[in-house]
Amino acid sequence: MIIGVNTPKGVDPEVLTLEDQSSILEGYMLDSLTDEELLEFISNPQEVNENIRQEILTEKTIVRFDRAAKISRAQKIAIFTIAKQRKDQLFKKLLTLWRMERYIEARLFKKYGTQAMRSARQSVATAARNPSPTMKKVVNRVAMKAKRQINAMKDVKAKTMINKINF
Repeated sequence: MIIGVNTPKGVDPEVLTLEDQSSILEGYMLDSLTDEELLEFISNPQEVNENIRQEILTEKTIVRFDRAAKISRAQKIAIFTIAKQRKDQLFKKLLTLWRMERYIEARLFKKYGTQAMRSARQSVATAARNPSPTMKKVVNRVAMKAKRQINAMKDVKAKTMINKINF
């Protein structure tokens, strides 16, 4: 358990529910798979059912990959674009709320970031044990992206150290 992080009594921060795990993997899948790969995954009922049966993903997550969900997201973006062009007062209020949301999210990230990273790694590890080719593809891409981020962080740290030495 992380020191300094308050958790409700009876709730183990290390245990992920199926919905939590599915949400984390949904984000990784949307981030690492192309639209064609997602469509291919959805159109393969055996692979989808296997992921649901092994409790890797939920049906709710699969439905979000559906064409209707993508159309709904596109419509939402169009609404925001039109409201911005017309300088709607409600849109300005929405922008203020989004700024507040980013501020609150940053505070939550600072407070629970380490614990969240552990949960995300646990979800990816669970997905890695799944024989599904799509899940293996997602896990490999997530791992490659993580390696690139770690290397980039090392490069930044090295550059800052060099800059400190030069001054």
